[in-house]
Amino acid sequence: MLNKTFQVVVYCIILFLLTSCGILTPDAPAPPKQGDVSFMADEIIKSGDFEERVEYQTIPVNNCTNRGTVAQTVERQRTLEQSVSIDFTGGGGISGGANAGLTADLTIAIGMAYGLQKGISVTDGGSLEFTVDSGEFPTYHIAWKESWEKGYVLGRKEGKTDKIAYDYWYLKSAQPELMETTYTNCNTVASSPESIESPEPIKEELVKEPTNTPIPSITNQPITIGNVNQMVQLNRFGRGFIKDIALSPDGKVLAVASAIGIWIYDISEFEFEDILFIETDFVVYNIAFSPDGRIIASTGPKNTVNLWQVSDGHLLNSLQGHKAWIRDITFSPDGAIVASGSDDYTMRLWRVSDGYLLNTLKNDYKIKSIDFSPNGNTMASGSVNNIVKLWNVLDGNISDDITHLDSSVYDVSVTFSPDGKTLLSATRVQGKVEIWEVSSKKLIDTFYAKQVKSATFSPDGTIIAFDDDKNIQLLHVSNGEIFTSFEGHTSYVDKVIFSPDGNTIISSDEESVRLWQVSDGTLLNTLDHHMDSVYSIVFSPDGKILTIGGRGNQVSLWQIADGKKQTSFYHNGIVENMVLSPNGEIIALDSGDDIQLLSASNLTWLDTLQGHTAGVAALAFSPDGAILASGGFDDTVRLWQVTDSTILKTFDKHTNNVFGVAFSPDGKTIASSSTDDIINLWRVSDGSLLHTLEEHTDYASTLAFSPNGNILASGGQDDTIRLWRISNGDLLTTIENPKGEINNTASGNVNSIVFSSDGSIIASGNNDNTIRLWQASDGNLLNTLNGHISKVNSVAFSPNGDIIASGSSDGTVRLWGIKQ
Repeated sequence: MLNKTFQVVVYCIILFLLTSCGILTPDAPAPPKQGDVSFMADEIIKSGDFEERVEYQTIPVNNCTNRGTVAQTVERQRTLEQSVSIDFTGGGGISGGANAGLTADLTIAIGMAYGLQKGISVTDGGSLEFTVDSGEFPTYHIAWKESWEKGYVLGRKEGKTDKIAYDYWYLKSAQPELMETTYTNCNTVASSPESIESPEPIKEELVKEPTNTPIPSITNQPITIGNVNQMVQLNRFGRGFIKDIALSPDGKVLAVASAIGIWIYDISEFEFEDILFIETDFVVYNIAFSPDGRIIASTGPKNTVNLWQVSDGHLLNSLQGHKAWIRDITFSPDGAIVASGSDDYTMRLWRVSDGYLLNTLKNDYKIKSIDFSPNGNTMASGSVNNIVKLWNVLDGNISDDITHLDSSVYDVSVTFSPDGKTLLSATRVQGKVEIWEVSSKKLIDTFYAKQVKSATFSPDGTIIAFDDDKNIQLLHVSNGEIFTSFEGHTSYVDKVIFSPDGNTIISSDEESVRLWQVSDGTLLNTLDHHMDSVYSIVFSPDGKILTIGGRGNQVSLWQIADGKKQTSFYHNGIVENMVLSPNGEIIALDSGDDIQLLSASNLTWLDTLQGHTAGVAALAFSPDGAILASGGFDDTVRLWQVTDSTILKTFDKHTNNVFGVAFSPDGKTIASSSTDDIINLWRVSDGSLLHTLEEHTDYASTLAFSPNGNILASGGQDDTIRLWRISNGDLLTTIENPKGEINNTASGNVNSIVFSSDGSIIASGNNDNTIRLWQASDGNLLNTLNGHISKVNSVAFSPNGDIIASGSSDGTVRLWGIKQ
């Protein structure tokens, strides 16, 4: 009797500890939400006077994004002679559970999502006890399968992909045996063990992932102080500006290195079909395919070479060792080595299989470009000192230097011909392409262009393609004659590559990728989902259209509802300042010393305002749209009558460049800010100076009036937001803008500020990649929105206050609001 009492006490202690640690939850779990992967079991296991009722629920995944949890409720009625054991190893968090009866004992399997063990742990309280390791991947779902003769199904999420792998294990003894692995998409994961029996496999080679977060239906719920902490990202326009492109060896898959990750497209039918997006928290500068097309190597700002699996975007390895920016990467012809060239004056050769550093080749200058010879025995490097070097790959010795004739040549790119007998070197500053004979180190020919960033041979070595400003030139190697030119890019071409069959050329600028037919120069297709740095964003008065302007010399209209681009207008320069008239009919944008007026409906040109003697840096419409204010590098503020484009007044009290202008809501006052660190308040009617505000220690680049017109907010390059009383110019509040959580070395400069429609909230776009929401009454920080990976240049509230849009130098616009 004493022994039974002792068993009861120990049993109760175990239950208490498991419950208090969150492993067993005595309360009934909340019902799963739509889209959850859920699994319910309710079994009565009887053996003599032994009876145990076990209910458990696994709620592991919402579209592969959330880690799993398990909740179990247990009712036990059993003889004290029976015992039960729940055991697991690894010290990780639980993500899934399954149970089954083995004779009279209870066998429990527990899926581990964190810690050392990420598979399943199984025990029957007796001789059967083992663990199955899923490696680095969390376990999200497990199920007992009687049809598999005491087998377990282990569901594990692989990397960042939109799929789950199911491993089927057969239990012949205490040692499990893996029978097969199948795959299924997260959004079709089965909701019961029976439907997991035969999951639908997906393509092994290419795994699709959504490229945009679908925007939920807008319910016009305004952003308020009460719900501002519930804001999430609703949608993203643009896929980041383009830094590099690479083509798979079979010519069917194109990889695009962008500001927010790596985009992979199927171009086998000359279309751009989305395959995969590998999201990163940094700009990807260079990419290269391995010769078998299974691996992509990339570089970023962290001086690291990353190796990614093309099939699912899984990160295979991160190769670290460079001390400065990596400028180029390439694979050896056999794919065994990946080489990287850096500003730290070195080339490094890494073994692809395990990331081992094989050799470090030291140069005298920063290395800008590298390439393997076709036989893999030699490497060429281009540097900033107008010298191309050839290296013996086996021992790292320099074979020879090929010296350019001109001095001060930078960004030298190098490319071997397909037979390895000649070498191309292209120089961006001089706009020159040179052909060298490798054996004799002699210069064979030279071609000139405006600016050359990329030059390459056709697969048969008979044609050279190179970029020339916004065009692409093709010339015959035999006679050096340019025989065709492709025109169509709206900004400088950065990369030119041939398809493996030589029939197609792929070219890129920072916003688009274009496919050309070599034979006649026909433009086959254009990928234009990417954007360059975004500087200006404005909502249409009805909140349905977002107008975007930026570094890519483009103004574009995007539909809020579906995130589709309607139309574009290509400008003759960077669109840094852009405003929309209150009636939504006219767009004004800076154009050097002039101001362009466009029709907001179709982006056609209306008029040009001329009068500034230096660049235009700030624009603002009056509330009635009759007057346009502009600030410029000529230290003036000018007022324009929109109907006839005449200058009404010129304010010239500033002593330096004017970077900010804003109208009060009643249109009677104008605020202007300058790099003289002063903010001036002017009376519109007679141009008189009302107040001079001088508290900023560095200039205010952005200004906004409160909706009632009583307060002016100014965002400065001194890491502050200051609130001023308009009536007397008094400083009311100074808000210290902190450095962000993402980039602690960035300044707290404020690039854009805007009031909510009720004036209770101020949103600021900041240099540290964040959007911050402040309480206007006292300057308290309400929320910080993270997601951009570069500085936020512009923020805007939608007309009804339910969405905040932010434009960034990462080449994206993001929409934020309350998710319904």
